Amino acid sequence: MIGLGNAAAMVRLALGALLLAGCTVPVDGVEEAPAPLRSPGSGIVVQGQQIRGGLGLLEALAGRVSNLRVERRGQVCPAVSLRGQRTLVGSTNPIVYVDGTPMVNTCILDQIRPAEVERVEVYPGGISGRTGYRAGTNGLILIFLTSR
Repeated sequence: MIGLGNAAAMVRLALGALLLAGCTVPVDGVEEAPAPLRSPGSGIVVQGQQIRGGLGLLEALAGRVSNLRVERRGQVCPAVSLRGQRTLVGSTNPIVYVDGTPMVNTCILDQIRPAEVERVEVYPGGISGRTGYRAGTNGLILIFLTSR
């Protein structure tokens, strides 16, 4: 016989497993869509229509992602930071992926037109929770382009 405390714990565990699996759960006869994928690094999702309006992609993101900083130095790729400027060695640039392909540097962020973007996912903690994306100590920026 299962005690009442154990039964309640089992129900909480089952509901937690459903939420983590991204399953939909009917509520009052209405099936709700699963919540957007969130990672321990607290990912921020910016939809394409939110970054339109004359700004470049980086400028539009900087206005919507509170900890994203952009520094431009001459004709080189922009220096982007999601986790602050403190680093022992090397760059503070996050890893940038476009449609699942890792980019060599941050120059692509200046080259993509906002009209081409379906959504951007920014993970300051460097972990996306998606398969196929390696963790980045300086964060991740995942760009998904529209399919035209």
